[in-house]
Amino acid sequence: MNYNYNLKLYWYLSLIFSVLLVLSNTIADRLIVIGNVILPSAVIVFPVTYIIGDVVTELWGYKYMQRLIVISLILNCVFIIIGKFAVSLPAPSNAENLLAYSTVFGIVPRVAIASILGFFFGSIFNAYIMDILKNKGKHNKQLLFRMLSSTIVGEFIDTFLFIGIVFYRKMDIRTLFVMMFSQFLFKVIFESLFSPVTIFAIKTFKKRIAVKV
Repeated sequence: MNYNYNLKLYWYLSLIFSVLLVLSNTIADRLIVIGNVILPSAVIVFPVTYIIGDVVTELWGYKYMQRLIVISLILNCVFIIIGKFAVSLPAPSNAENLLAYSTVFGIVPRVAIASILGFFFGSIFNAYIMDILKNKGKHNKQLLFRMLSSTIVGEFIDTFLFIGIVFYRKMDIRTLFVMMFSQFLFKVIFESLFSPVTIFAIKTFKKRIAVKV
C-alpha cells in the first residue's frame, strides 16, 4: 500500500471538506431562486461535503469519517466564534460596509446551533449507513445503492434540523415543509447527478491506495 499517497489523499479531502463546510455557512444568508422555490445559496456547495464524505467512508471507513466530522465541526465553531467576536469589536466612525460584515460573519446563535446540529447528525448518519451497508448485508458490492441510501437519510436529517430550528414559528407549517422538501430534494438530485463522478473517483483512489473494490 502507498502509505504516503494514502495519507496525503485523506488530508487533502479533509481540507476540502472543512473549507466547503465553512464556506457554506458564509454564503447561507444569500438566497437564490430556482424555479419558484427560494433556497439558501449554500445548497450549491454543501452537498459536495456529502460526496466527499462518501469517498472518505468508502476508502477508510466510518472511524476516519467520524474523525473528519469532529475536526470540521471544531473548525466551524472556531469560525463562528471569531466571526461573532470580530463584528462585536468597535469600528472607526468612517468604516464602510459594517452592516454587510455583520450579516456575513455575525451569525445569530439560533442559526449557528441549527447549522452545527444539522451538519453533525446528518454527516454522522450518512457515514454510518454507508459503512454499515458496505460491511454487512447483501449490498456490500452495490456502491451506488449505498451512496444514495446514505445521502437520502443524511440529507433528510440535516435539512429537517437546520430549517426546522431556524424557521420554526417564523412561517406557517405548510410553507416550512415545502421549504424542507424542496431543499432536501435539490440536495439529493444534486448528489445523484454527480454519483458517476463520485464512483469514478472512489474506484480510481482505491487502485492508487491498493484497496480492493
